[in-house]
Amino acid sequence: MREIVDVADESRQRLGCFWLLDPDNGVREAAADGLHEQARQGALVPAAAALLPVLRSWLPEGPVRERVDETIRSARRQGGGVGQAVAALPVEAAYLTPPDGVGAMQVVLMGRAVHSEDTWHIGSVLVKGGFGLGDAYVLEGLSAAHVSELTQGLQGLGLRAADLADCRTVVADGLGESTESGKLPPPSSRAAP
Repeated sequence: MREIVDVADESRQRLGCFWLLDPDNGVREAAADGLHEQARQGALVPAAAALLPVLRSWLPEGPVRERVDETIRSARRQGGGVGQAVAALPVEAAYLTPPDGVGAMQVVLMGRAVHSEDTWHIGSVLVKGGFGLGDAYVLEGLSAAHVSELTQGLQGLGLRAADLADCRTVVADGLGESTESGKLPPPSSRAAP
């Protein structure tokens, strides 16, 4: 397992990041060791480095989390982009749906792409009361017309403008419920339209 992750390859290192959440402690330890070695060598790719602070918060206290902390510190010393990928998608508008009949709420964040005023991205997280985070995705490379179409569809669900801090609170509460129940958060998916 470690040998798969301990390679300067983005897809393998990203896979290693998600293996940090595997139910098998041996798999988690091997992934953490492989990622740490790549960070120590200055070869941890920015996409993997950006995931580590988020994934760290989902790990229980113990050796794997400590190894991830060491990896983050090492990547920062090497100038690796810890946390940089998240900052690449600025948020210009935040929305929430009211809870539905089973307590599910959708958090929707959107903004223009850094490289183009005409290109948009939308991130969405479904938070289910009593369950935690149910689904998450990011759509990138959207036209303004596509964003308007998606927003109109969500307005049928009661989508309303919200403060970004409120959206963060809803997601944090959902993550807390996921953590307490032992359910892993959903893997995020990124896609172009």
